[in-house]
Amino acid sequence: MANDLLQEMAPLLAEDGIDVNDPSSFDMAALNAALARAVERTNLERFTPIGVTRSNTLTVLLSASEAISSGDVQSTEAVIRGIAPEPKETGEPSVAPVIGVSLGLLDSWHRDASLTKLHARTRIPD
Repeated sequence: MANDLLQEMAPLLAEDGIDVNDPSSFDMAALNAALARAVERTNLERFTPIGVTRSNTLTVLLSASEAISSGDVQSTEAVIRGIAPEPKETGEPSVAPVIGVSLGLLDSWHRDASLTKLHARTRIPD
């Protein structure tokens, strides 16, 4: 599995001059630095959808938020159960993009000083 992941990141590592098939082309410090950048970029790509997948992810988040806000447990459960565990080619959001977009939105909202008072008053329903 580690080798599969290394091969998947090989193009990103190559951008830093690392040839994963030629260990004599790098030292451990260079490999570790390049791996850190490659892992960060890979995670960003996996958890940050674009295009149709992002739009569909935002729709799922809106549906879940509305169901939670209205206290509709059945609708909330239906929305959450409808999230695929793994990505699909159809643009349906899976768990990773839903988490990534959610965290990105929360991060941007909490960095916005103009929303501080609103955050203090916001309560999550039971």
